[in-house]
Amino acid sequence: MRAIAKAYQRAGYSINTVDLFEGHGTGTALGDKTEITALRSMLEQEDEKRLHWLGSIKGNIGHCKAAAGVAGLMKAVMALRNKIIPPSVACLQPNGAFGRPLGVLRPATHGSAWEKPAGQRRRAGVSAMGFGGANAHITLEEADESTVNEAHLAVIHSAQSHELVCLSADSLPALHKRLRRLHEVARQICRAQLTDLSAAVLSGEQRGRYRIAFVSESPWELSKQVEYALGAMDGSDDIHALDASKRGIFAGITRDEPKIAFLSRARVRSASIWARPSFAVTPLYAIFMNESKATWPTCCLSGCAASCWSIPIPSTTTVGRSWSGASATPAWPSPASLPPRSPT
Repeated sequence: MRAIAKAYQRAGYSINTVDLFEGHGTGTALGDKTEITALRSMLEQEDEKRLHWLGSIKGNIGHCKAAAGVAGLMKAVMALRNKIIPPSVACLQPNGAFGRPLGVLRPATHGSAWEKPAGQRRRAGVSAMGFGGANAHITLEEADESTVNEAHLAVIHSAQSHELVCLSADSLPALHKRLRRLHEVARQICRAQLTDLSAAVLSGEQRGRYRIAFVSESPWELSKQVEYALGAMDGSDDIHALDASKRGIFAGITRDEPKIAFLSRARVRSASIWARPSFAVTPLYAIFMNESKATWPTCCLSGCAASCWSIPIPSTTTVGRSWSGASATPAWPSPASLPPRSPT
């Protein structure tokens, strides 16, 4: 009962607003009685009395052991989707725990249309019980019909049109070898296997610095893209020669040391304002400059010499607290202690 009460407390609505319950329903005398009695006692506490229906998918497919709970969940989802109260198989004599005569909780002996309650959405509850005594209850609510239109349904029911196939290697010759192997495979598979190929190459080790990706609609298109890439590699030691976005080919090389840059949206008249920012106003800026070996490249904007700083990401960050949860106390530098930096 505590699991059921907690589920509806978190859901924010009363158990009395739930029309259909999918029970664990193992068919044991003690288990069924306990489950029915718990639901009945909670429903009968409500002031408003209405009918509620109880069923179990075990009458259809038997006990799925560890998957028993998810089987009941799937049944409840399908009932909400199709707006029906599904019947319980071979329920000729209701369990005595339902009461005589039947009360507000009843077995769903016959299938029927699920009429929408006034002022609310259709709702269902699903119970599952483990061998070790773990009890779980989940409550479901139908989606708002107004949020699903014909365009959404068209997307949901359509197949994915393209697949992303990615490769990487530590060198261009190694990448060339992998591309030749990919070309052989692409010529032998069907459209349905393209998805499997995409997943297979992505699940492998993709840690090489030289990388290439293909956006392909079919194995035939993938083979043509790989042929183009192999042709572009002949006689060239530049991986960027393989890049051809109009053909769905994207190639590049990763940096040894990733960089970040600070860009201010303020308009300034003097380059010296950029060259010597106010560390008193931006202490985090000062810490980055002190710890990250900042460089001052020639600015690409207006030709000024010190309009931007290119700053490698520090290997460790001691600002505030670390992401691992361990707290660190950094030595906060004062603006006066920072060494002056000149444009290169």
